[in-house]
Amino acid sequence: MGIIKRLFSKDELDLTDLKVQLKGIDRERRQKQIEMRKLDARKASVIDRIKRARKGGNNLEVDYLWEDLNQVKVDAAFLSREARIANRQGILLKRVVRVVERKQRDRDKNGLRSLVDRIRTSGIEDLLLRQDVADQQYLDELNVLLGDLGMEPGEEEVAEDEPEKARFLAAIDEINQAEEAGEFDKALERETDLKGQIGEADGDALQKEMDELDGEGPGKGK
Repeated sequence: MGIIKRLFSKDELDLTDLKVQLKGIDRERRQKQIEMRKLDARKASVIDRIKRARKGGNNLEVDYLWEDLNQVKVDAAFLSREARIANRQGILLKRVVRVVERKQRDRDKNGLRSLVDRIRTSGIEDLLLRQDVADQQYLDELNVLLGDLGMEPGEEEVAEDEPEKARFLAAIDEINQAEEAGEFDKALERETDLKGQIGEADGDALQKEMDELDGEGPGKGK
């Protein structure tokens, strides 16, 4: 039984249990980010070693390192899948915790009952595990599921930031790819352009998003 199905298997929600599980998922998410950065560093190191071996005509070393690079790709794909699942679980539980807190504060037992019934019958956990479902589609389904149960003001606007985030990450990928291809001048030029496009307002928005994901709330951690 998955974590979501287990949490909603009872007729009454345990807010403490929800928060404990959320903290666990947040820790897992941060750990996955650390592991992904380590894999990126390992990949860069292997590529650099392949370049040196190639220049030195050491074909045996090149073949060995090529196999190592392929393993890094496999590990990265597996880790990326786990990180995506953790992120989706975290988003779901953060929103559920907010709804539960509000319903308990308002003593809205019917609202809590409706939340449990919806999660149970929604198939949302199966959806978050599917890799063929885009993140935006998952967020859309989540908004439909929880939309009229009392989401925090401004949550609906989170999805509107996704295109900007996608463009930013695409630029980051372009920089990384240029560096991996040895096109360092191109990578430096693109990175300089990207930094110039990010003003103070964008920095505040990124900090706000990080605060939200880490459960700190606006203004904390500064």
